[in-house]
Amino acid sequence: MRAIYDQVMAGEVLGPNAPDGKLFRQNAVEVIGDGGKTLHEGAQTEAEISSGLGIMLALVSSPDVPELYSALMSHYIFEYIHPFYDGNGRTGRYLLALYLSRPLSTLTALSLSREIAENRGPYYRTFQETEHPMNHGELTPFVLQVLQYVSAAQDRVIGDLSDKSHLLERGETALTAAQKTLGLSKGARNLLFFLVQHDLFAAFPDVRLDDVDGYMGMGRQSVRKYFGRLVERGLASQVGGRPLRFELSAAGRALLEGE
Repeated sequence: MRAIYDQVMAGEVLGPNAPDGKLFRQNAVEVIGDGGKTLHEGAQTEAEISSGLGIMLALVSSPDVPELYSALMSHYIFEYIHPFYDGNGRTGRYLLALYLSRPLSTLTALSLSREIAENRGPYYRTFQETEHPMNHGELTPFVLQVLQYVSAAQDRVIGDLSDKSHLLERGETALTAAQKTLGLSKGARNLLFFLVQHDLFAAFPDVRLDDVDGYMGMGRQSVRKYFGRLVERGLASQVGGRPLRFELSAAGRALLEGE
């Protein structure tokens, strides 16, 4: 768990907010809301943190609890324990995505963070309502609330993939029609289509020369040559030198969208 935290936070948490126990924090922590009001107190000692995380991991691996439910319940437990001074929300969402990717899909899991971010108010209120003493530790309302976010995230993914699939088909048709007009070789045409796919579906628009080399299945110099031709025609742009990185240009995007 500590190794995951270190990777997720990537050295961002330093000084007084860095973990000061053997693995986690050794002092008490409070979650403060607007107006300085204490919204939550995490586990008080590192021993309690370790014990609580052990319970959480046992729940996640239990064959008696459906994975979808155990993933959501474990998320509540992690945030309730609050094992670190800072970075609990980001680490907790990463773990939730990790556990949800098994019963659902990686796309659903990754898109859930955005859904939570856009519904931060209701999300935090659900934590408070679940933690209320009169609720007696009943997690059903919390699970139902987060399941709504999961459903909305899936709807968003399906709609997004449908729209981008349509754009990809349009792009391929436009590229086939424009290949002769532009005087593109087969290699340059295939590279341009790769940039179209990357522009539509990748997390970032730029692509490294080495990555394209593996996709195209040809020598690095050949890939560099095709990139040069696309840049000359204004269809691609070089956006980095070390390492070499390229992306679909505005003109290339407009051409393939039929504009």
